[in-house]
Amino acid sequence: DYWNFGYNVGGGFGFRFSTTFSTSVLFNYNNFSFNDNRLLRDLGIGGLGVEIDGGSTSILTIIGSAKARILSEPNSLSPFLTGGFGYFKLSASPVKLSYGDQSETISIESESAFSLLFGGGIEVPVGINKFFFIEINYGIGFTDEEVTGYIPVKLGFIILLGKN
Repeated sequence: DYWNFGYNVGGGFGFRFSTTFSTSVLFNYNNFSFNDNRLLRDLGIGGLGVEIDGGSTSILTIIGSAKARILSEPNSLSPFLTGGFGYFKLSASPVKLSYGDQSETISIESESAFSLLFGGGIEVPVGINKFFFIEINYGIGFTDEEVTGYIPVKLGFIILLGKN
């Protein structure tokens, strides 16, 4: 509730079994800055001189996934569905609370968990065995206190090596 939109960078490698089905291993890093104004407003202390620094959160995932293309024509525009599971690591930078000349720093422990990711997208051919894609997913990290959810939107390129 208290983080802004962030960015996602990643990559992966996979194997295409057919024009409709493939598997891959994906590595992703997500970063979200802390929305201190919203927290202060919700606590009822916004505008009273309290300042918050830090608190950005990062999510690192390593996901084994499967993708099913809905249309099987090679080198054609195709929507797809994807899903997978794997490793999830949630980390946050320390939060420094300041009021006047007083300050306190709160450290937040990193947490690792099991993760699920599912969603869909569309592949657009841009050459032989080359595709541009847009994909949106819902990711879940089963962290200790409460489940951590996030929604990565990805834009990228797929380059097929070999035939298919």
